[in-house]
Amino acid sequence: MARLRAEQAAALLAESALPTSRVGAAVGWPDPTYFARRFRTLVGLTPSQYRERATCNGSSGLEQNRWEIPR
Repeated sequence: MARLRAEQAAALLAESALPTSRVGAAVGWPDPTYFARRFRTLVGLTPSQYRERATCNGSSGLEQNRWEIPR
């Protein structure tokens, strides 16, 4: 369940301008600190770092630049 939430959060972080706290709440982690901790544990980056890296090349080709969530 946590991995699915992290995948959904990753998509929202890459494709929207929602604040990270809203992204966490949208995927079922309403506490921003808990969301950041769980996301970092599962993905290896903080939500802010993930968003920065996912959007560094602009919106074109975003799908190709997205990192896979480790299983």
